[in-house]
Amino acid sequence: MEYNIRIEFDAPLDDSSAVAAITALESFDPAPSRSQLGRLEVVFSILAEDVGQAAVVGYRLASAFEARIVALDVLRTEDFDRINGFDPMPELINAAEAAGILGISAAAVGQKFTAGELPGQRVGERSIIFSRRRIEAIAGKRVLAASATEDPLDI
Repeated sequence: MEYNIRIEFDAPLDDSSAVAAITALESFDPAPSRSQLGRLEVVFSILAEDVGQAAVVGYRLASAFEARIVALDVLRTEDFDRINGFDPMPELINAAEAAGILGISAAAVGQKFTAGELPGQRVGERSIIFSRRRIEAIAGKRVLAASATEDPLDI
């Protein structure tokens, strides 16, 4: 499971402390910032079997940094993201996958996107990405609309 570790150090946040923290924890994508008390705070992610293992590993990793640790928080990444208002990344699909879900050609998907009939995002000059959830919702509405117009007695 992935955990986010927040460590607060008894050190001011300045360029040298931020660079030292990033260097010490670079394999774990550290994000240094100023804590609520004005000290250096670093958040990073690790994989661990449980919260206890995450706390021990986080502490050992942070101990490599020269400043004294004054606080250590461990949260599952999904909880950390929820608390901090981060939306989960939607599952993204390309035009061919959207076409398969919608039962139309990839060219028709591109045309509907260009016409503003399908929500998506252009990536580069030729590619378009879509949220799988939104495309599946649109496909579901199309199935419901089609079934509502069929004669239930027509067998």
